[in-house]
Amino acid sequence: MNKKKMRVIGSFVLIISLSFPMIIVGFQDFYDINKEISLENSQTEDILKEHPVIEGIYKFYQNSSTNSQEYVIKRKDEYTVKEQEKLLQLQTLFSGEIEKLMNHKILSHELLENEDEKYIADYGTLIDDENAYYLRQVLRMWQDSFKSFDYQMDPQTHKIIGFSMSQEDNLIMSDNEMKTMAWRMIEYLELDDIDDWVYNQYGYESNKAKLRISCEFEKRVDTNNININVTLLGVLRPLLYGGVTQN
Repeated sequence: MNKKKMRVIGSFVLIISLSFPMIIVGFQDFYDINKEISLENSQTEDILKEHPVIEGIYKFYQNSSTNSQEYVIKRKDEYTVKEQEKLLQLQTLFSGEIEKLMNHKILSHELLENEDEKYIADYGTLIDDENAYYLRQVLRMWQDSFKSFDYQMDPQTHKIIGFSMSQEDNLIMSDNEMKTMAWRMIEYLELDDIDDWVYNQYGYESNKAKLRISCEFEKRVDTNNININVTLLGVLRPLLYGGVTQN
């Protein structure tokens, strides 16, 4: 075997040797997360019965999506009768739940720039996914006044379990406002009867439910973002449509 081949083989072995510990850690982390979820399902049976949305969140993180269908609300006449029925169902669900978010003072007519008495999701893209429903809305795309909304819904309970808003400037939240917003989300999800919620730098956390509910304010170069996330302890989801990453 010549020296060139020996160098290539040597480099390959070195790379594998250096990467092996990281691979082992990655598999161990994945195992721990799924073990923790399964364990907590067996230990908190009463909580799951009383709060089906928690089970929906667990399933969302455990299952990977392989199929989804998108619908553009403004183009509903282009779809088949069956597709239009599904679009209308999703549109009705999101309209009702966004109205509930407004009743809980998580959102407002002013923030949504909605002048009607009742909120109707009459624009945007609806996504029918195996594990979640999504609504993506771009209110404005002007360079000096961009504004968008993203919602994620549990398909079983129809509760919105994730929200993100991006806006060009003029969007500021204090630490106290973010804390209040996170607690209002807990109330909206009807999880406020769980008695071990503790607030820290990451948001509200419940060891019994193994959940974290947080409100984050993110200031970027072009836009400011507000993100409301419902995640499992030990897991972070960067934004509504991102992949799961370790905490």
